[in-house]
Amino acid sequence: MTQTKNLWEGFVDDVFASTTGVFSVGAAFVRLNERTGVFFPRPIAYMFCCNEKPRNIASMRFKDIPGQESAKAAAMGAVARGRLSHAILLVGPEGTGKLAFAAALVQRLFCSSPSPDGDSCGVCDDCRKVSQGGHPDVHYVFPYARSHDAKASNEETYIAFREARLKNPFLTLKQWAAAFDAENKQLVIGVEEARALKRALTLSAFEGKGKAAVVWRADMLNVSAANALLKLLEEPTDQTTLVLTAENPSDVLPTIYSRCQKLTFFPVKAEIIARYLESKGWATADKAQEAAALAGGSVAKAMEILRQADEPMLAVFRDWLNVCYKGAWPEIERWVKGLTERPREFQKLYLTYGLEKLREALWTGLSLPATTAPQERELVQKFARMLDVERIETAARMLEDAVFRITRNANAKMTFVLLTLKFHQLLRAGR
Repeated sequence: MTQTKNLWEGFVDDVFASTTGVFSVGAAFVRLNERTGVFFPRPIAYMFCCNEKPRNIASMRFKDIPGQESAKAAAMGAVARGRLSHAILLVGPEGTGKLAFAAALVQRLFCSSPSPDGDSCGVCDDCRKVSQGGHPDVHYVFPYARSHDAKASNEETYIAFREARLKNPFLTLKQWAAAFDAENKQLVIGVEEARALKRALTLSAFEGKGKAAVVWRADMLNVSAANALLKLLEEPTDQTTLVLTAENPSDVLPTIYSRCQKLTFFPVKAEIIARYLESKGWATADKAQEAAALAGGSVAKAMEILRQADEPMLAVFRDWLNVCYKGAWPEIERWVKGLTERPREFQKLYLTYGLEKLREALWTGLSLPATTAPQERELVQKFARMLDVERIETAARMLEDAVFRITRNANAKMTFVLLTLKFHQLLRAGR
């Protein structure tokens, strides 16, 4: 009795030991597990990890995800008919909404009052628990970099992942690695995570509505973890749904791939991304269109572009073209100095913007339809008048070579000085 009392007193002390203003119930359960050897399912350990004040987190519904209409219709229809597979694999490019879709699907499965269109209501208690990451029957598995203290690493990264995905439903692997300073470390889903998930899913549902698990980036399961997960797919427990996401289906174990219902995600149209960014109040119409055009169908990339580009890219690019045309060294030096003081991600973004404008100029010159934003039309038309098809192709190769060099950490100042001088020669040729 005394030993039990001491254990629970230690647990209570751990709960209120946080100096960050966050109740450490999750950490307390992990430490209680270490002392007793008793397994506590991860959602129990973390469902109370919240700020002292209630967090106002918007629920994730299908209608909140831009694009992917065919995948939405297939998922909502399968749930409504009771024909949803026990294992679903979401496959598609990064940043197209697979993690957000997985959260919306799980929320729909647990929703107490689905809307007439087949989506979750977003306001019932179950929806709120799922959306805030506190439902005891919902589990997340994700790649992370192991530390020497595996238990501490597991505890810290689960909380970090929960915060990261709630803050950004279109979370990318690079952003997730940056969230806990692991950019230069190998991220992987290990066998321990797969086994812990299997143990958690063998328990009865706490609220009687079944269990669900999201495996984010199933293409990063190591061999042992993939085999452990395969057993769960071959012998699923009652009322259990697994939602897996992957960008590279060829890296998913073939036996796992064959046992899942596949939903394919496609790059999102630029106009849909632009409307989404503007509706969220993250950008004006012009900036939203610019970011969407450069995003390549990725909502996550469009959001990152807005974060990186603190001024319209059009103004920066037009300034550079004027510098290139004049060819005056003091102005070239000034411009290169300003650009090289920016992060490399911005430099690559700038070059990508230039490539996009060249492509639009080529289409305009060939009298083909180009999706040019109204504010950029004058620039693109000037490009088309100044450069013929051959010189546009030469200019594109120059920009691609500069992207290659910047990506591989070449000297940025030398790269942009050389690029500017070459563009000067190209723009002046034949004049």
